[in-house]
Amino acid sequence: MELKSLIESIGLLGIAAFVFAESGLFLGAFLPGDSLLFTAGFLASQGILDIRILIPLCFIAAVLGDSFGYAFGRKVGPWIFKREDSLLFQRAHLLRAQKFYEKHGGKTIIFARFMPIVRTFAPILAGVGRMHYPRFLAFNVIGGFFWAVGLSLAGFVLGNTIPGVDRYLLPIILAIILASVAPGIVHVLRDPEVRRSLINSFKSLMGRGGKAEKSRAPTEKITLPQDYRNTDTSALNHVIPMAHMSEASKTRFTVQFGSQPWFKSDVPIRQKTTYRLGGPADFFLTPKTIIDMQEVITASRELGIPLFVLGGGSNVLFSDQGWRGVVLQPANTTISINNSEPTWTSARTDVNPPQPLPRGESIEIPSNGGADAKRTGWVTRWEAVNAERPAPPQKPEVPLGLPMIEVTAGAGASLQQLIITTHQQKLVGLESFFGIPARVGGALRNNVHGGPDNFDRYVKEATLLNLKTGEKETWPKEKFVFSYDHSILQQTRDWLIWEVTLMIPQADDTLWQQFDNFFTSWRQYKCSTQTASGTAGCVFKNIPPDVARAKQISSSAGALIDSLFGLNASLRTARISALHGNFLQSEIPSRGGVVPPWRGGGGSSDDMLSLINFVRETVKERTGVDLELEIELVGF
Repeated sequence: MELKSLIESIGLLGIAAFVFAESGLFLGAFLPGDSLLFTAGFLASQGILDIRILIPLCFIAAVLGDSFGYAFGRKVGPWIFKREDSLLFQRAHLLRAQKFYEKHGGKTIIFARFMPIVRTFAPILAGVGRMHYPRFLAFNVIGGFFWAVGLSLAGFVLGNTIPGVDRYLLPIILAIILASVAPGIVHVLRDPEVRRSLINSFKSLMGRGGKAEKSRAPTEKITLPQDYRNTDTSALNHVIPMAHMSEASKTRFTVQFGSQPWFKSDVPIRQKTTYRLGGPADFFLTPKTIIDMQEVITASRELGIPLFVLGGGSNVLFSDQGWRGVVLQPANTTISINNSEPTWTSARTDVNPPQPLPRGESIEIPSNGGADAKRTGWVTRWEAVNAERPAPPQKPEVPLGLPMIEVTAGAGASLQQLIITTHQQKLVGLESFFGIPARVGGALRNNVHGGPDNFDRYVKEATLLNLKTGEKETWPKEKFVFSYDHSILQQTRDWLIWEVTLMIPQADDTLWQQFDNFFTSWRQYKCSTQTASGTAGCVFKNIPPDVARAKQISSSAGALIDSLFGLNASLRTARISALHGNFLQSEIPSRGGVVPPWRGGGGSSDDMLSLINFVRETVKERTGVDLELEIELVGF
């Protein structure tokens, strides 16, 4: 028998090498695993191998292999999802493991041991998602024990217990292989698209191809004209035109604040935004105290100096001319949690169903290949835009009646740090906002959405400063008039957010574990479907569901852009992201031999605005829909 001969020829060290490779190397996805361990245990019962060496050796190899895969995934990060297919690497295998991970969370490291291919990619995904290593190691050791020790010992015991069992060794090994691949087959067949494809293929083979579904011819993509230039902003929303100040005011302002450590002048704004675009700002100030901030506001008003408040630098595109005035970036980054007795329960802060689609409803979203892909659940701007894009993991429901804990965060605090801090304290709900490159103040002002939630779901009140008077006010949640990706602050530039108070549900151990598994899956999902370099996030708002239904188009702006132009299409130094149609990136075309702007190149805001205008004009022409901007245009 070939497997028996293989084991006899490679010996104990060869078996350990196979186990190590299948646990953490791409090559290992194609090696025998379960059958190898069982057969090795059986051969040990016949005296060919030493069971006292075999079991600990296989266990150590299994644990080290998974640890190596974890370290590899942690090092390469989300870039592994962009790797091209090769003889040893298939992206489909990685996505299969990711879907399994989304369903089972950290326990995947245990379950995957008994699933070929998934067991190879699961530890790599854990590394990409930066699972806490002690937790990973615990799952790794448990899974390695049941797999390496359990299967080897099962073969050994069977060989010693049943006389003449070697005559049935081949059927036993075949049964083990079948049991290993069966869960994967079932998991794949649960996908309705896969089932439909198999049925159509079967009909075609049986001569019934005429009745099978006809695949639609892919729509020809629109080419971006490289000579197109349009920097007109008259038809756009969220535009803040260039302002000006006198040289005398500029000098007096410098004298008054120039000695402060948080004062800088002539700062390239491209260094402060995620687009890495924009000319110089005359002044860039980062006050840490409310008194300093009020003094700056008062002086700016008296000297007639224009103010612009900047958060984390996302959701904004500055012109190539920059900003003639003061750019204020609040630097109060304190996050405090009130650990006293909660003052109310989650029943008091219940909100409307997630927008734009409540859980449980179904919609039809055209996939990249032209077929109709039916999805159930909530739909967000991160919804799948092509057949290879994985569906987002489902966020657990928060039951009513949970204690609510008050959390106060400075407007300058990173939204990511707020999410991690609250999650570690078993305060749940903010996890789906992970991956949005915003600060807390910007998250409130734009009422950002993450997964099924808008940020206002957790808002209690906020402290603001009036940019005309410098006076401080506390606004309750209702005063912000929140709606999808909107607050009343977007209609005025008269207010600066200084501090935000949130009410966040406190989970018990069981619910927190569900959210922890979701958080791990969500981070992996965001890493695989979004890009961080040279983009401000989603440029356009999603299309209202009623409008999308009436025009029979997707409500996802990203899906619509992808269907018209395709991904990775460029207009000089601006392009549509290779991962998401609603992410427009700044990048120098590679054929020009110039480095990207975020590495010191010369990306152009005018090129980005031209791309925005061309996309809007084309969408309007083809669908009749006016896409609204989600970002702000400053200094145009």
